[in-house]
Amino acid sequence: YFRSEAFTGCIPDAVIVDVAVWDEHGELAWGWSRPVLTRALEKQAGDMRFDDASDTAFALVCEEPGVGRLRLECAEMDSRGHVVKSAMLELQSQFIRSWFALDGDLLDQ
Repeated sequence: YFRSEAFTGCIPDAVIVDVAVWDEHGELAWGWSRPVLTRALEKQAGDMRFDDASDTAFALVCEEPGVGRLRLECAEMDSRGHVVKSAMLELQSQFIRSWFALDGDLLDQ
C-alpha cells in the first residue's frame, strides 16, 4: 500500500524495502529504499519459515551490482501482518575494500 499527494494504491506481491548499512563510525556505507517484488515459497514438512497458523510465506531479493545483496524470507502472522523468518546480507569484498580504503589482498585470505 502506498499513498502520496497525487496517488494512493496497492501493488500486489510487492513491498517497499528500506536498507541502511552503517560502519563502526556511524557513517552510511550502503542505503536505499525501493519497491521489491516478492516470490511465494513452497511449504515443506518441518519448514521453519512458516508459522503454524499460516501456509503463506514469501521471499524477496534486493541486489546492487558491485555492492551486495539482501535476501529476506517472511511468513504471514494471522491478520497482524508479516514476520521476518530469515535475513541474509552479503557485501562484496570489493565494496568493503573500497569503503575502508584497504589495499592488497587482505580480504581474499
